[in-house]
Amino acid sequence: MTVTISFANQKGGVGKTTSSVTLAHGLARMGQRVLLVDLDGQGHVAKSLGFEKENGLYRLLFNGEALESVRKTAREGLEVILGDKTTDQVEAQLKKEKNGLNTFVKFARQLPKVDVLIFDTPPSLSLLQAAAITAADVLVVPVVMEALAVDGLKELMRSLAQLRKNHQQAARFGTFILPTMFERTTSLPVQTLRELAETYGRQVWPPIPKDARLREASAAGQTIWEYAPRCPAVRYMMNRHLVGGYHVIVERLMEILT
Repeated sequence: MTVTISFANQKGGVGKTTSSVTLAHGLARMGQRVLLVDLDGQGHVAKSLGFEKENGLYRLLFNGEALESVRKTAREGLEVILGDKTTDQVEAQLKKEKNGLNTFVKFARQLPKVDVLIFDTPPSLSLLQAAAITAADVLVVPVVMEALAVDGLKELMRSLAQLRKNHQQAARFGTFILPTMFERTTSLPVQTLRELAETYGRQVWPPIPKDARLREASAAGQTIWEYAPRCPAVRYMMNRHLVGGYHVIVERLMEILT
């Protein structure tokens, strides 16, 4: 059975694409067959993996091209359908259809079998983001540890509740909050993480620390597993204990997948 994971947040700049790409490659490294689909018109998945942007999603949905002609092998076990500004036309076209949301969800669930299907969504509650949330078995919400970002999280959680009224299978395996760009040396991020844990409990995953090497890796067209596999963003240590980082999140996802 294919498990669909969607990364979503209405706010940009929260590490959504970085997390999508990093965890997609991390799962592929664990032996999973992964297909990552870029739903964001900015097309940042391509740059993060060393590709040029291209209109893969548009060609697949509206030009009738076969999946084999639009997907690319990014890494061993990881394939991608890349996006560019034409992805916004996908959104516009789906809005014209009477059941555009259902059309996309049906498309997602009919993709050739892989172990994990991952959607990186645009930073707004658009039709494409709503569709990706509806199609998801697991919803991951990256959140920067600051007050305004947490307010945006509350809005997204309310929107998800509304979607689930009509689509009860949405995020059926759980919605999880991924704290990103965490700095334990500053009081506000620590307090924000504590408040999130008090409000959402086990839905809050271990944090990803702020680490300049994540930006450097993306600029180099590499994932952090390739660029700096021992950096804090991968294994976040505190008092010799592993307390966060993408390695821990991959383990959490593998528990769900298996």
